[in-house]
Amino acid sequence: MFQEEKRIELCDCDYKGKVRNEYFFIRFGEIATYDAYKTNIYNQNMLMHYGWVVSKQTLKLAQPIYYDDLITLTTHIRKPSHVIFPRYYEIKKENHIIGECASIWTLMDLEKRKIIKPMQAGIQVPDSIPMEFEPETLFPLDDVEYVKSHQVLYSDVDINGHFNNTRYIRLACDLIPFPLFNDHFISKISINYKKELPPQSFLDLYMCRDHDFFHIEGKYDQEVCFITEMRITKI
Repeated sequence: MFQEEKRIELCDCDYKGKVRNEYFFIRFGEIATYDAYKTNIYNQNMLMHYGWVVSKQTLKLAQPIYYDDLITLTTHIRKPSHVIFPRYYEIKKENHIIGECASIWTLMDLEKRKIIKPMQAGIQVPDSIPMEFEPETLFPLDDVEYVKSHQVLYSDVDINGHFNNTRYIRLACDLIPFPLFNDHFISKISINYKKELPPQSFLDLYMCRDHDFFHIEGKYDQEVCFITEMRITKI
């Protein structure tokens, strides 16, 4: 288990003072890394050779979080199975849980771009309790419509050599009509990562909407790279 306390800063917020949605996933990735070092499921010898890669996540928020709020983020490893490694997160404010996230991770050989078992990297993942809830599995829809394209450039690429998964959240949020953010917040985000997106490639973005529900897909060479579903709630 790893826990950190964070004061929300201006750079974390949108024009209404609400935390930008990718912020949570950036922090989740950071504290997962700290916890991985702490529990010996990641070490310096693995750097540039092996990496933990998230495959799907579901975040639920009970309320928006604003500038200058003090929150506590906690992560726990959950019961693993073969090459599937669950991880759970909590967001607390004033000692109340206001957010939860369930995620599934795999260990990848970064040179061969293949999923491996921990023993192949010389590590052992500890056993734990089952996950509190499962991240959603998402599927492509037939009625999505093309919206725009995005080229993967320098600032999009992370140490694993592909499009950083938090960037998908930012791109998806930018497709939601701007005025909705005046009096709504995103109360649920599910995202599945289907295929790596290489540098300098073009990602085509598609969307469909049903009232407060948004389904967004990103495709590269007609193959789905990610799917996310978001639900907005009036403040």
